Amino acid sequence: MPPNFSPWHIPPLIMATGNLFGGLIPFFNAPSAMNVYGLPPRIQNSPEAQIVMKAYGSRATLLGLALWTCYWKNMPEAVDVLTMCIGLGGMFDGVIQKEAGGKGYPVFRALLGAALVGWGYLGMTARS
Repeated sequence: MPPNFSPWHIPPLIMATGNLFGGLIPFFNAPSAMNVYGLPPRIQNSPEAQIVMKAYGSRATLLGLALWTCYWKNMPEAVDVLTMCIGLGGMFDGVIQKEAGGKGYPVFRALLGAALVGWGYLGMTARS
């Protein structure tokens, strides 16, 4: 049974949904997914990089599914741990995106990831 909904649940649920469905994009169009991720065309057009992007997407989907499962099983502490871990991944994404010279907002991505790490570490979902 799902927990009593609180506005404090919104950030991790948005992140879970983005990971769950966004992680599927590379399976349909890996170059487009890499474009959204912010990687430059020289990487987007690499067949080897496309395979790696699909692996990345599968893991993102699994993390989103795990977060939603923990939420519906009323495990807010687990939601906070997963939020922290996925947020750390977002911080890494920002650094990688910047190093690759890609477009987009690598600093914003890294800062948003840091905010999610803090959210999970402080147990904001479990507190509600």
